[in-house]
Amino acid sequence: MKPRVDNITMRLCRLLPFCWALFLAAGCHSAPIQNDPFAADRAAIVRLLNDYTAAADGFDAQAFAGLFLPEATFVTYRDGNPVRRAYGNEDILSQMLTRNARMQADGITSRHALGASGIEFLGPDRALVRTPLTVTWQYPGEPAPRPIYTGEYREIVVRTPAGWRFEQCEAWLD
Repeated sequence: MKPRVDNITMRLCRLLPFCWALFLAAGCHSAPIQNDPFAADRAAIVRLLNDYTAAADGFDAQAFAGLFLPEATFVTYRDGNPVRRAYGNEDILSQMLTRNARMQADGITSRHALGASGIEFLGPDRALVRTPLTVTWQYPGEPAPRPIYTGEYREIVVRTPAGWRFEQCEAWLD
């Protein structure tokens, strides 16, 4: 007799790649690097990325915009071409409020799954971060989320008195 795979098992199997990506993004994939002078900063930058995804997926535009410097830029590219630009914290907030209203009106659940980030320190208070991403959406009545975007975030983050913040964020979508 052939074993039967129930609907819950199938859903869990579909979510496994996204769970693995979150596991990697949390830094659980490797042992701590001994004598890394930037270890605490790396952990703080990963927390910044986690706060970004939590605010975006939780439709919290205020928290999202608060992760950016007042003069920050955010550019989204598709197929190598810029398709959306935000200049400054207020513009980022405005665009997130519009996005959130549209998605909530459609009942969309969004999830950003980030892969392991490459963090290159450009100085003690500045870093270049490259992070692979997969974004899924789930509409009401759909049995499981479906991938909407894949690509890479390329970001410049800087240390501020309030912690690490985004100075520049580019989303390069496939």
